[in-house]
Amino acid sequence: MTNNTNYYDKWVKIWYSQTEEVLDATALIRAIECTNGCIQHAFRDGDDRALSLDETRECMKLSMGTIKNKVLPLPDGSEMIFPESCHSIMDQARDLYIRGFKQGDEEALEEFLCFSKAHFKVLGRARIDEKFSKIDEWFVDIFTPYWLMMGRAYIYSMGEYVV
Repeated sequence: MTNNTNYYDKWVKIWYSQTEEVLDATALIRAIECTNGCIQHAFRDGDDRALSLDETRECMKLSMGTIKNKVLPLPDGSEMIFPESCHSIMDQARDLYIRGFKQGDEEALEEFLCFSKAHFKVLGRARIDEKFSKIDEWFVDIFTPYWLMMGRAYIYSMGEYVV
């Protein structure tokens, strides 16, 4: 990935200015979102490891519903409500993603990729691993071990974590 240093530097500063609460909440949602992204790409690409249509839809529903509503429904029937302090940055990410990936805005796509790389760099591997442990505990039956591994690998690669 090529970096637009202006975007990257902008987002590194923004991410470092966030509270621990925001970093924890956004780490969890990005782990879900990136795992879902891997699943969606595999399905669209006809990968032989892709989940079924219904399973792929279930992953998308969980991920997109959580991003949109800022609430993660947990398997025990309770809900994790994302703190209001992270709503704005989540909405900015969603806007960049939609404009970049869905509407073909190259500038927004580049900023989204810089946003993501900066986010993963600031979060660090330990925090990402902690959030994936929770997702594995709660949603392994939905995402499967393989796709959780692929979501984690995507974040490791983008965050340039040492494996």
